[in-house]
Amino acid sequence: MDRLVRAMPFTEFEEYATGRLRGGKPGNDCLDPLPLFVAGDVCELAGMVALHGKGVAISDKSDRQRWEAGAKGFEIFKVGTAGLHRKRQAGAVQAA
Repeated sequence: MDRLVRAMPFTEFEEYATGRLRGGKPGNDCLDPLPLFVAGDVCELAGMVALHGKGVAISDKSDRQRWEAGAKGFEIFKVGTAGLHRKRQAGAVQAA
């Protein structure tokens, strides 16, 4: 069975990870101090919650859903801790 493979542009997180793998520290006060695998896990988990809610079951998610979650989580963290605080404040407003 042949499957169509589509080339996809890198997400911002993938660009960030590539830079880190090349030895760079882009200046992200939240992610740069973490080992890259931990930064990836943090972004993926934050993205899962942002996309599916706090009760999300991660173990049943597909590779594609994990990829989307990592990209979404990086949107939150790409500006460092300020992005996390903005997300938390927006969540507090929505919960009220």
